[in-house]
Amino acid sequence: MDESIDDKFKEKIATIIIQNQENGQILNTANGTESYPALISLNCQVDFFNIKPDTDYVFEVIAIFSVEGESILYPLYKSNVNVPKEFLSFETIEGYGKVSASFNIELYVKNPSDCYIQSSLFNNPDEDVLLDEKINYFYFKQLGGTNDVD
Repeated sequence: MDESIDDKFKEKIATIIIQNQENGQILNTANGTESYPALISLNCQVDFFNIKPDTDYVFEVIAIFSVEGESILYPLYKSNVNVPKEFLSFETIEGYGKVSASFNIELYVKNPSDCYIQSSLFNNPDEDVLLDEKINYFYFKQLGGTNDVD
């Protein structure tokens, strides 16, 4: 199936910024905490790119940790998204626009480990057809060593 150029720009996650609520810093690739387990409060800001107004979508965020060679999945956030046309901005493809949203999550980090946070946009609550996803990779370590991370 040939996809038009416009279709490659429709119904996407443009950006997701993940910020530590405690210190106001954007989460780095490498992060440290004093002790484990740790509960980290995060604020997430997401920009949706060319979504259709008055259309049902589902936005989901999960964390996957690598622990002793196994992947451990933790659901973090799931929400229905339906944006009225008057809230969309910058219509560049007829009938589609951009919109930003923010939400808070709690990330439970049991041990120092690698992690990725996967954000997914589905076309509606019933069909769960994946439209787009973004993956952000992180490492969490215990502070107190020679390679501490602020």
